[in-house]
Amino acid sequence: MLGFGIGPKSTTIPVYTSECAPTRVRGALVMMWQMFTAFGIMFGYVMSLAFYKVPHHAVHKGLNWRLMVASACIPAIIILFQIPFCPESPRWLMGKERHKEAFESYSRIRKSKIQAARDCFYTYVLLKEEAAYEAPFFKKVKEMFSVRRNRNGAMGAWVVMFMQQFCGVNVIAYYSSTIFSESGFSDRDSLIASWGFVHFYY
Repeated sequence: MLGFGIGPKSTTIPVYTSECAPTRVRGALVMMWQMFTAFGIMFGYVMSLAFYKVPHHAVHKGLNWRLMVASACIPAIIILFQIPFCPESPRWLMGKERHKEAFESYSRIRKSKIQAARDCFYTYVLLKEEAAYEAPFFKKVKEMFSVRRNRNGAMGAWVVMFMQQFCGVNVIAYYSSTIFSESGFSDRDSLIASWGFVHFYY
């Protein structure tokens, strides 16, 4: 279930942040999702160490590992209750011709009404420019490769995303405790080594 959750999280959070964040801090905020993902992995090992010595308490096959798994629910539940208070994406609202709601959404995430109006106008102009470019789907796909700047951007993104997975760091981060355990470490020492690896690597 965590695996199914990480995909939508990794695709929606950066897009939502980039649509809502002010220009001067947009890049930093968009990249924060990666930092907090790494922090979450590290915090998971902290919880595993915290509950490692919990006795069985007559629970079949132990209570400690159940508490380790359940601890992942706590931050998720906190975030779940915060979602209704997040403003809707102004860009999405404008795309649905809901301009008044888009302005109200911008007003919640900007310091003044003037800034909200400015960003509303800017978003509106960009959407109009995008709508003015009408082309068949396959022509757009062709231009991704035939237009140099499109090709360079796409290739850069593909290489980075591919190498991020191909280098194997995610496998080491997720299964490092198993790797250390099979290398001769005790279970507790494996968790400590995994925590140290994730903490210092990320």
